[in-house]
Amino acid sequence: MAKRVVPGTTVPIPKLDFDDEPPRVRDGAPDRDYEDEVTIPRDAPLGMRARTPSQSMLVSPFFAPLPADHRGAVLGRFAKRSVAAGATVIRQGETAPPLVIVMRGRLDIRVERAGGKLVQVGSIATGEYTGEAALLSRAPASAHVIAATDAELLTLLPSDFYEIAGAYPALWAELEDTAERRTRDQDQRLRAR
Repeated sequence: MAKRVVPGTTVPIPKLDFDDEPPRVRDGAPDRDYEDEVTIPRDAPLGMRARTPSQSMLVSPFFAPLPADHRGAVLGRFAKRSVAAGATVIRQGETAPPLVIVMRGRLDIRVERAGGKLVQVGSIATGEYTGEAALLSRAPASAHVIAATDAELLTLLPSDFYEIAGAYPALWAELEDTAERRTRDQDQRLRAR
């Protein structure tokens, strides 16, 4: 007579002993327990894995409000771009311009007045950033940003900007302060001319 199996009962499975198995090696290092694995914090925005950041750019004021262990990952979201002197980086009236950090060189901020006359109202030096005011206000850029010299830039797409700035309230607050200060300075310079 066949043995009847009752649903819900379990059949014991013999325990396998893996102690004699040699450790697996991956990338020249033995496997580690999952608790020892280095992981990205759960609260970090999606896709924030570092892509060989240039550590020298981490001194930019843009990165100061970020936790030190997240700066490299944020830098990895930027794209490098080289521009020649005279190139327009952001156009006045452009909607959703990128955030731009100057790695090398200088950018001029110029406002186009009625009649097409350009008035210089500021400049962005190495390590500084621009484009934050238009992004934060979700308004068109209020000025042209033109390369005063050949320049190496880091650019951050608006979608990445909002994801990163939204994830770090201290960064958002710093960007707002910078945008307000620059807008006041720009208005003063325009009134003086």
